[in-house]
Amino acid sequence: MAKPMLRTILAIDLTRFACAALVMGYHYSTAFWSVPDGRVATALHGVAATPVAMARAGLVGVELFFVVSGMVIARSAVGASWQDFLRRRVLRLVPAAWLCATLTALVLIAGGQGDAALAADWFRSIRFWPIGAQIDGSYWTLGVECAFYLLVALAAVGDARRIALVGWALALASAAFWMVCLLLGPAAEPIVTNQAAILLLLPHGCFFAVGIALAMPGMPGRAALLLLASATGVVEIAAHIGGGTITVATIAGEALFAFGLITLGCADRVQPWLAQRIDPGFARAIGLMTYPLYLLHQVAGAVMIGVLARSGVPLVVAIGLTVAIMLASAWMVARHGEPALRTALQRLVSPRRDRAPDSLRSAFPRAD
Repeated sequence: MAKPMLRTILAIDLTRFACAALVMGYHYSTAFWSVPDGRVATALHGVAATPVAMARAGLVGVELFFVVSGMVIARSAVGASWQDFLRRRVLRLVPAAWLCATLTALVLIAGGQGDAALAADWFRSIRFWPIGAQIDGSYWTLGVECAFYLLVALAAVGDARRIALVGWALALASAAFWMVCLLLGPAAEPIVTNQAAILLLLPHGCFFAVGIALAMPGMPGRAALLLLASATGVVEIAAHIGGGTITVATIAGEALFAFGLITLGCADRVQPWLAQRIDPGFARAIGLMTYPLYLLHQVAGAVMIGVLARSGVPLVVAIGLTVAIMLASAWMVARHGEPALRTALQRLVSPRRDRAPDSLRSAFPRAD
């Protein structure tokens, strides 16, 4: 049902980087000044700015990340054993998370925020423990990703039909969840943010289902699954960006979501066209950078912006310099740190030479 992906799918690499850029843009232009968490608020103490409400549309980058994950996992899990599937997931997720959590901790210590709570949050983050505070707010999505991987490994890995059934189960459960939330109205907020509901994939399962449907063009009932999961995703995005109200940012976020789905759905078809216009090496490089950039940019970025702004650097310049530092740091982690740590871990968890399928390498590429 699922045809193999080429080793590097340009549209997927470009979409993933665009998602990270959207989330970073939201944090640096809006969230840092409107809803800062404890460490971000401390890092930006004394630095004032006016939030850019329109930038809330960048939140949709998280939902599109989940779509990409569903798409990649649906293809890479076909024909694999659950042991190999989980081993490859560990080798993909762990090195960058360990490195980025440690770099964030070092930046916080340098910024005067080193304490016992920081050590506990760092340890919780490198264990992928989803309950409790993380060293960076971005790590909450790793718990969601791990829950999805575990579901696929236990229920569907190796068989395309079972993977399709997982997509339907996620779409139906998520649609029922959001139907209840719509009926409850504002009273549904505690349910939407409930950690158990999140780890059960109730709010976000629809996005993984969209990815599964996009990955399987020959799947029976594919159009119905795409329609159900995408419609549910539209509801989640409206709640996430606009709090259930229609705003300009909500409309922009929905438009970005639609554009992202079209891009991913046409990824194989536009590959030749993109290959003539975009250097595959460049696309691969920014694809490599996406995961560490997402994990590094928030708390560490807030510390850097705060230090630069308080030292007299204009805020716009401070943000621009921080973006450049985050991009360079993400490239260093992806190009040098991550492959070295992965090689070391591979000796511990792999009884033989790693032979990751092309479908896995394409959307989550790594340095050779």
